[in-house]
Amino acid sequence: MTESNPFEPFFQEIRKIVREEIHAANKGSENMLTAEQLAVALQVHKATVYGWVKTKSIPYFESGRHLRFDLQEVLDHLRKKPDTP
Repeated sequence: MTESNPFEPFFQEIRKIVREEIHAANKGSENMLTAEQLAVALQVHKATVYGWVKTKSIPYFESGRHLRFDLQEVLDHLRKKPDTP
């Protein structure tokens, strides 16, 4: 005979809420690129992207140790950046 946990409905509701919150937090992240993906999109070497990050030459987001880039923001920023001789 299996005993039923009286708190299981509560735990199920908490799990549902957590899943919904994680989904909401990740919404929009499908447009975010890794450094490797950005390098491919811009046709530059990955080291170039990391160099731009180091000098804060392009906009980026940090999530812990991970970097993410919004391609449109990066493109807009690079277009507005004056050329250096």
